[in-house]
Amino acid sequence: MVRKAIHTWKEKLKEHFRQVISIKRSPSSIAAGLAVGAFIAIVPTPGFNILIAIGVTLIFEKISKISLFLALLLFNPITTLPFSVLGYNLGKYLLGSAPVVESGILMWDSIYYHTIRYMLGMVIVALVVSLFLYLAVYVIASFYLKRDHSSRR
Repeated sequence: MVRKAIHTWKEKLKEHFRQVISIKRSPSSIAAGLAVGAFIAIVPTPGFNILIAIGVTLIFEKISKISLFLALLLFNPITTLPFSVLGYNLGKYLLGSAPVVESGILMWDSIYYHTIRYMLGMVIVALVVSLFLYLAVYVIASFYLKRDHSSRR
């Protein structure tokens, strides 16, 4: 049962990648779309991901829109849960137990303390994942596009 689920997930991932590679764009455009989409999806902006993605595609016309939105689909709240845990722990490690800004309201102080650590960690995690994704997809897309181009001759 678990093997079948893993196999199905792998096949879906391969199919998404085939769709992205079949886009008639440059490898850098495809990779940038996936990397930016991953960054938008990982950084916690609940409800605004789609609006931010649309804004990015309007500003940066050379980014592959299809790969950007496929990344948003791939990095959903369930798949980003491990990144959230990692992000909070990273932010907590980097900021340590710095003195909390005290507003006199205990609840707000606690929210501020945890939010600043979570956001710092998530931005760093999103940058690292996006950079890795860009490099990996650029290399793979270049390989497939060269192979596709040479097989047409």
